[in-house]
Amino acid sequence: MKKLKSFKLSSPKNIFKKIKKLDWKTFLKFVPLIALFIYLYIYKLSILMPNLSITERLINVPKLGINSIINDPRYLPIKFVKYIFGLTSTSVSVFEIRLASVVFGLLTIFMIYEITRSWLGRRAAVIGTILFSFSAWTLHVSRIGTYSIMYMFSVTLFIYSLNMLKKYYLNKKYFLIITAIIWPLLITVPGMIYFIVYALIRHKKEIKEGLKNIGKLTSLNIFSLIILIGIFVKYLITSPVNILNAFYLPTTIHKLSLFPVNLLKTIYHLFILGPNTPEIWMNKAPVLDLLVLMSALFGMYFYFNHRNKGPAYLLFYTFVIATILTALNNPNDPSLILPMIYLFSATGIALFLQRWLGVFPRNPIAKVLGIGAILLLVSLSTIYNYRSYFVAWPHNQYTKSYFISNS
Repeated sequence: MKKLKSFKLSSPKNIFKKIKKLDWKTFLKFVPLIALFIYLYIYKLSILMPNLSITERLINVPKLGINSIINDPRYLPIKFVKYIFGLTSTSVSVFEIRLASVVFGLLTIFMIYEITRSWLGRRAAVIGTILFSFSAWTLHVSRIGTYSIMYMFSVTLFIYSLNMLKKYYLNKKYFLIITAIIWPLLITVPGMIYFIVYALIRHKKEIKEGLKNIGKLTSLNIFSLIILIGIFVKYLITSPVNILNAFYLPTTIHKLSLFPVNLLKTIYHLFILGPNTPEIWMNKAPVLDLLVLMSALFGMYFYFNHRNKGPAYLLFYTFVIATILTALNNPNDPSLILPMIYLFSATGIALFLQRWLGVFPRNPIAKVLGIGAILLLVSLSTIYNYRSYFVAWPHNQYTKSYFISNS
């Protein structure tokens, strides 16, 4: 097979040159924030709820082996990480199971920052990332050993990959990473196939040009195709239900007939009162606090009016696909939708600041008041969500009943 020249390891001299080019001052400014996020996501990880929940036990006990992953390749990335974490242990560990979710939660936070920064600038990116990372729902699904985090991670990675594809489709390295590694892995998460189809239709020009630039299929493409097709064909032919599961379709006609009702439930749970699912939520509390709700609606209105242009098209139609899939399968779990909501929210906040500063372009007092008001609201939002997750939820008796002894 042809050797991939674009994947040659850089020499130590070239690596040193790249390190010297890094903006170290900017990087050091973000070190405290990065450390805060890491601490926040591993703080009391195994003792906030010391026992596994019913769902955690169902999907993680007994321990995942390589054969079980091959037999059911759905959610492949997180299953593989759990398998790697478990190589040195002989029993199922609560910390080990949940740490895999933390990894993907932190990666999602990083991508939310990068997407927002590329669209709206650094200030909006920092605000949006803080709101997203402190969100009670993000904390819930990033710190529990279920598969909900994979929906947040996958849809965010998809949006991030399209951003990269649009910029670097003629760069062989980036193009191969996206088309031969990222997208095949995303397809292992149920429902993501529809987003990939959207990408193939919407960005067919970039994909065609990228394929022409590469020329013949490389060894990486061939390897990915063989692995993906082999594992998935084996899984799909095992049972007709597996086909429905892999394509994120309802397994019964009854569930399909409930789509209109579930669509309303999805919107209701997202924008009014959250679902009554004590394992990851509590007492129908709102999923979105007031700041995120209002700014997200403002951002959605803006993107709807510009839905045929650039990022607006991507975000608006990705949101529509995610909403339909959630209503089809589980209106009680908005994890597939939440990343877009926080991107809408960051946009709404950025627009507010832009218009406020546009009205008072040279008034330092007005500038301080505008930015100060936003920072105050962000602080209140983070405190509210932090207390909702770390204080209210774990002390609720109904919540405790969903977490059972490991013995």
